[in-house]
Amino acid sequence: MFRISKRGDYAIFILGFLSRQGAVAGSTCVVSAREVADHSNINRSVIANLLKLLTQADLLESTRGLHGGYRLAMPTKEMSLREILEPIMGPFVLVDCANNLAGTPLTDDPEDLSHSCNINSHCASKHAMRLLHQRIARVLENTTLAELLEIEEEPLPSCATPPSPLPAIGGQR
Repeated sequence: MFRISKRGDYAIFILGFLSRQGAVAGSTCVVSAREVADHSNINRSVIANLLKLLTQADLLESTRGLHGGYRLAMPTKEMSLREILEPIMGPFVLVDCANNLAGTPLTDDPEDLSHSCNINSHCASKHAMRLLHQRIARVLENTTLAELLEIEEEPLPSCATPPSPLPAIGGQR
């Protein structure tokens, strides 16, 4: 059965956590790997590895130094589930005959499929499996992180400078 791995699930969690913390594209707010690990109870080395992969995939920006950390590189509505999962799990391949790693459209040409499957020449389900593969691939491409998090707009940064307190009644403090 097709399954999103634990590491893929963690990657979605990390991106959602950064979004909720206000560590979004263009903000000065960053969240450290330690903060993510402490909040999630996920091993720090796993978190660090996933943050590195998500940064290499241009989904995160990192800032080094004492007050360094990570923030989203783009709005959540621009991040597809495919873009999130591929750096962690590799390209989506439902069945070998539907493998489309080169990014070219799948065709009905038997020559395109013969190298990837031993039963290709007499398989009655290859077209159905390829259609299913294409539909799932479209869902992965068209589902955004914003949809997964069920947010309509980017939250206010939680690490922004807090507003100054209101003066006491009567002008006294």
